[in-house]
Amino acid sequence: MEGFFSSISFVLILCVILTDLVIAIFVYKNNPHSSTNKLFTLLSLVIPLWLSFNYLSVQPTYLSTSLFWIRLSFLFAMPLSLLFFLLAHTLPSDKILLGEKTMIAIVGATSAVMAIVASPLTISGIEIVNNTPQPVTGLGMVPFSILSTLYSAFAIFVLLKKLRRSSGTEREQIRWIISGIFIMLSLIIGTILVPLLLFKTNVFVSFLPLYTAIFIVMTAYAIIKHKFLDIRALVTRSVAYTILIVIIGFFYAGSIIVIGQYVFGFHQPRSSIVIMTIFAFVIAYFYQPLLREIEKVTDRFFYKNRYDSNVLLAKLSRVMASTLELDELVNLILRVMISEIKIPHGSLLLMKSSHVFWSRSMSHRDEIAVEFNHKDITFLINHVINKSGEGILLYEEILHERIKQIMRSNNISVVFPLVVNKNPIGVMLFPSKSSGDIYSIDDIHLFKILAPEIAVAVKNSLQYDEIKRFSIKLEQRIKEATKNLQDANRKLQELDQMKDDFVSVASHELRTPMTAIKSYLWMALEGKGGALKDKQRYYLDRAYNSTDRLIKLVNDMLNISRIESGRITVEMKKVDLAKLVQEVIDEVKPRAEELGISIRITRRSNKMPNQGSSDLIGVRHDRLKDNIMFSVLADPDKIKEVLFNLIGNSLKFTERDGEIRIDFAKEKDKIITNVKDTGKGIDAKDIPTLFTKFGMVEGSYATNKKASGTGLGLYISKSIIELHNGSINVHSDGIGKGALFTFSLPMYAKSLEKKLTKKFKNKREEGKDIIHSGI
Repeated sequence: MEGFFSSISFVLILCVILTDLVIAIFVYKNNPHSSTNKLFTLLSLVIPLWLSFNYLSVQPTYLSTSLFWIRLSFLFAMPLSLLFFLLAHTLPSDKILLGEKTMIAIVGATSAVMAIVASPLTISGIEIVNNTPQPVTGLGMVPFSILSTLYSAFAIFVLLKKLRRSSGTEREQIRWIISGIFIMLSLIIGTILVPLLLFKTNVFVSFLPLYTAIFIVMTAYAIIKHKFLDIRALVTRSVAYTILIVIIGFFYAGSIIVIGQYVFGFHQPRSSIVIMTIFAFVIAYFYQPLLREIEKVTDRFFYKNRYDSNVLLAKLSRVMASTLELDELVNLILRVMISEIKIPHGSLLLMKSSHVFWSRSMSHRDEIAVEFNHKDITFLINHVINKSGEGILLYEEILHERIKQIMRSNNISVVFPLVVNKNPIGVMLFPSKSSGDIYSIDDIHLFKILAPEIAVAVKNSLQYDEIKRFSIKLEQRIKEATKNLQDANRKLQELDQMKDDFVSVASHELRTPMTAIKSYLWMALEGKGGALKDKQRYYLDRAYNSTDRLIKLVNDMLNISRIESGRITVEMKKVDLAKLVQEVIDEVKPRAEELGISIRITRRSNKMPNQGSSDLIGVRHDRLKDNIMFSVLADPDKIKEVLFNLIGNSLKFTERDGEIRIDFAKEKDKIITNVKDTGKGIDAKDIPTLFTKFGMVEGSYATNKKASGTGLGLYISKSIIELHNGSINVHSDGIGKGALFTFSLPMYAKSLEKKLTKKFKNKREEGKDIIHSGI
C-alpha cells in the first residue's frame, strides 16, 4: 500500500511540474515586458523546484542526503512566499508598484532569512521516524515562520482589497486566484507547517503537489474561462508539445530502470531516478527554444539562410497593409526581404506595354542605383512573363544561353513576375544570397506565395497614385476655373461700377437742365409770358408732363446709384409711424381728390388678418387720434419715400370712386404697415418682377393711362426697407381684386438705436440723401 501511495505521489508531482513549466513559458512569451507576467513565470518555475526538493526530502536514503533536500525545500519556500506577495501586489499592472526602498528592504529581509534557513540554526539534523526522515528544527524556524506568514497574509490582504475595488471580468479573475491561493496556503499551513512545529512530523509533505495543483487548476480556470493574461490559445497549442515531453520523460526513466536492473544488474535509488527524470523533462522542454537561440547566433556569424517563413509573411503582410504610397511600400518590402532572407540587395521593376517605366533598388539600409541594360532587362522580363508554369526563373536551372548571360552580367540569380488577373505589372530581381548558398525549394515556395500578394499591393498603390494624380490635376483645373470666374466676376463688377458711375454722372448732368426746362414750362402755362391759346396750352402741358416724368426718372436713377454704392445718408431716430403716414396723406390728398379716390387709415389688432381679405378691423377716419402711436426706429425721409411710392402706385392703378386703406399692427418686435387698394390687382406671374429694377409688369396692372412710371419706385422702396432691417411684400387675389403692399420696420428700442446709429455713422458723414420723386 505504501508503495502504491508513493507511486501516486511520484506521478502527481511529475504532472504538476510539467503543468507549471508549460504555463511559465507561455505566460512569459505572451508579454515578456509585463512585470505581472514575469512574476507569474518566476512563481511557476520556483514551485516545481520546491515540489521536487520536498519530494526528495521524504524519500528513504542517506541521512546527509535527506538533510540536504530538506534544507533546500525550506530555502526555496522563502522566495516562493515573496513571489506570492509581489504577484498579488502587482497584478494586473505591467510594472512593480512597490517603491525602490521598499523592494530593497523586502529582498534584504528575505535574503537574511534564507541565510538562516540554510544554516543549522533552522534544521539542525535528521531523525528517522517510522522509516521517514524527520527534521530536527531550531530557533531559525521562528524568523522563517514569521516572514513567510507575513508575506502570505499581506498577499491575501492586497488581493481582497483589489477584489472590493474591481469589477466585471477583473473581479472574477481575482476571485478565482484568491480562492486558489487561500486553499493552497490553508492546506500548507494547516497540514505541513503546524504539524511540523507542534508534533515534529512531516507526514503530510507528500500531499504538497496536490495542494499546489489546486492553485494551478483554479488559476488555469481563470485563464481559460475569463481570458486572464490572454494565453488560452497558447495553452491549447501546448497540449501536443506537453504530451510529447511526458512520453520522452517516461521513456527515459523507464530505459534507465530496465537497462540498470536487467542489463547491468544494479538497482538505482528512487531519488536518482526522480532527479534524472526531471532533468530529462527539462532538457526535452527547452530543446527547441535553445536550438532556435543557437541558430540565431550562428546565423550572425556564418550568414546562414535560415529564417522563419511564417514570421516573414506576417511582417510583409503588415507592411503591405500599412501604406499605399508606392515609394514607401516598395522600400519596405525590399528592406524586409533583404534583411530576412539575407540578400545583398533587391530590385522591383514596373512595366507598361512591355516597357519598364519605374524601378527601385534597395540594399540593407539605403536606396541604391543598380544599372541595368534596358534592352537586356526587357528581353528577360518578356521571357519570364511568357514562360509557362510558375514563371519563377532561377539562374541554376536556365538552359537558354542568352537569358543566362543576361542574368550573369546583371548579377541576377532569381526573377519572379508580379501578375494581377493574368496581367503582368512588373518583376522582382534578386542576386545570390550573402552566404553564397543557392535558393532552396523553401525559398521558391515562399516566392510563389509572396508574388501575388506583392503584385496586388503594388497594383493598389499604382491605382492610388493614379487617383491622387487625377485629384491634383482636378484640383488645379478647379483652381484655374475659380480664378477665371473670379477674374470674370471682377470685370463684371468693374463694368457694373462703370455703369453706375455713368448713370450717376449722366443723371446729375441731366437733372439741372431738365429742372430749368420744367420751370420755364410752368411759367408759360401760368401765363407769365402772356395769354395762351388752347392749342398752345395743350402742347405746353404735354411737354411739362413729359419733362416731369423725365425728372422723376433721373431722380430715381440717382437714388438707386446712391443706395447701391452705399453713399446714402441714413439717420436713425424714433419715429411715430402713424403720424408720418398722416403727413404723406396730407401731401397726396389733393391728387387723390382730383382722381376721386378716398384714402382711409384704420387701426387694427395685433393679430394679422388674412392678407387676401379686404376687411380691416377698426373705425374708419381721415386722421388718427392723438393717442394712437406706433413708434419705430427709422429715417423718416427714407420711409416717406417708400410711402410716396406705395400710395402713388395705388393712386395710379385705382379707378375713380376707389379706396386706399392704410392700417398698422404689432407683430413681435416689428410694426407692420399695410397699404391696400381696390384697384386693378396683379397677376400671380407678375408678382416676382415687381421689386426688380424697371419691374414694369404687363397686363391690367400697367394698362392704365396714369401708370406712366419708371419701374424703379418699388425697387427703391425695397432697398430702403431692407436698409432698415425690415421686409416688404405684395399680395393680390388676382386681376380686378386689388393689391396689398406690406412692409415691416423694427419697433423703437434704445439698444437698437445705439447699434444702428454706430453702423450708419460713417455713411452719414460721407453719404447723400434720397431725392423725393413725388406722386
